Amino acid sequence: MNYQIPQIPQQHVVMSSHYQVPQPLPLNVIDTGYLETRMTVCPTPLMGSVSEFGRKRVASGDVIEKTVERRQKRMIKNRESAARSRARKRAYTHELENKISRLEEENERLRRQREVEKTCWWGHVGGTMEEDTLKSHFETTLQKDTK
Repeated sequence: MNYQIPQIPQQHVVMSSHYQVPQPLPLNVIDTGYLETRMTVCPTPLMGSVSEFGRKRVASGDVIEKTVERRQKRMIKNRESAARSRARKRAYTHELENKISRLEEENERLRRQREVEKTCWWGHVGGTMEEDTLKSHFETTLQKDTK
């Protein structure tokens, strides 16, 4: 999942004697998408100045390149991880589909076997019990087996 917070241009506030006057951000603000990596690049050195987050920072081209590079590496790793996750899910789904097929085949085989045994059993029964009693006994046995 990729969530993005809408970027709202921020302004510096300059205090006047009676009211606050918002000042636009300089055009040289680099937004990398993450608050912890937002930096201001100025043509003059920032030694001793404070960024908008209250910490001292010196933003050079190397720092910005490294930040962007780290972000790109994170994105690539995240995509690779997501691809592996999707592959695992596909394999698991395929495994479950195979198991369903095997169980359906076994179920059908057992049904046919039960029918054959039922037919054979009825054919081999002697005259000791009446047919209705045998049928009732067989149905009761089947009901117990299916529960």
